[in-house]
Amino acid sequence: MPAALAQRLAAGATDPSAPRSREWMLPESWRVLAAAIGPDAAARLLTQRPGAARIVHQTPATLSAKLANLASLFQLAPPALGAALERSPALLDPSPDAIAPRIRNLAVLFGMTPHDTAYFVLAKPAWLQRDVPFPEQRLADLQAVLGLPVEDVRACLGTCHTLLTLDTADIAARLASLAAGLAVDLPQAQDLARRCPSLLSYSGERLAATVQQLPAQLGMTGEQLRAAALENPMLLTSSPTAVAPRLRQLEAWAARSPNWGAQWAGMPVNTRSRMLQAADKQHARLRVLLDHGLDQDIGAPPARRLHRCGHALLLDHGLHEGMGAPARLLQRRCHKTACAGHVSLLPQAPPPMRACALCAGFSSALLWSKARIQEKLTRLRGAADGVALTAAMFAAVDAAAKQTQLAAAGSGRSRKSKQDA
Repeated sequence: MPAALAQRLAAGATDPSAPRSREWMLPESWRVLAAAIGPDAAARLLTQRPGAARIVHQTPATLSAKLANLASLFQLAPPALGAALERSPALLDPSPDAIAPRIRNLAVLFGMTPHDTAYFVLAKPAWLQRDVPFPEQRLADLQAVLGLPVEDVRACLGTCHTLLTLDTADIAARLASLAAGLAVDLPQAQDLARRCPSLLSYSGERLAATVQQLPAQLGMTGEQLRAAALENPMLLTSSPTAVAPRLRQLEAWAARSPNWGAQWAGMPVNTRSRMLQAADKQHARLRVLLDHGLDQDIGAPPARRLHRCGHALLLDHGLHEGMGAPARLLQRRCHKTACAGHVSLLPQAPPPMRACALCAGFSSALLWSKARIQEKLTRLRGAADGVALTAAMFAAVDAAAKQTQLAAAGSGRSRKSKQDA
């Protein structure tokens, strides 16, 4: 074991909760791990993954058995096993005897072959922590209470793990609370749960309070909230105290920007509700766009009228010649992607084309990836400014995220102080 790594592990630098009485296991367990996945991968795993140091605080025999079981069960060569453990050290938490039965039960639960289930678990190791001893009965119970076919129940389980542990009577109470709060019938409430299974992870009291408080916080009537929730059930997972300041901020930005103001005024309630669900760090992106005068370029109103398939847009501007067979263009599923692809081939494209490539509305800026944002800003301002603006935007995003974490930590300390008092 590298001396620096041994010192860090023995000091508990990567895992303060590691038991000190078992430090003698470190060198032998390190050798077992390094032999299974390679020294470099083992060092990365133990130093870069939070809590991974607990791996080498197991006895060498136990660790060796777990590693051999994983390699055999998933048919993983040492590099692939190392990569899997770097993604999720929790793969080594269950005992070797527990993994195979859990995979068999999950195969029944999700209607997959054991082979496919093994790779599903490899992608989502948290499922190995969940034991479902009677999967057929659990599926039948969930079908009865959710009123859904088995395929939809399985889709709900994949999204909301809580359904595995909730009592069916509790699920029924939550559906009843949802139906009463929105003044809808039970089948409509069940459909909302199908489209947004995470709704059922909230208690009936929490759902009722959200439905009662959101209209006042969002400046909606109860009927408007009902319509918005039926179109976008995720709105009901928002905290009323969190969405109110976001709404005020968005309205202030819309007042500053004529372009964004026009979009905000004509924006459907569903789109507004999706913007309100975005985190504070995502909203920080919009502040940077506005501060750098990019609000007039992001989703210019003319582009909104041009949103049709990429080939139709090219025809509108006489740019279809020499751009390949129309059938190929029409095969693209997303017109925004198609337009962006066409613009990359047409440096002299007219402004409406450039605007269309930058998406229809400023609401989408909340969801763009960093690479996509940099690409779009580079098209607008050139390579150097595009990189600089992207860096400024994500510095603001990081600052907003840190501020949110500090606020959450302060709130936690405040609650603990009150409890102690």
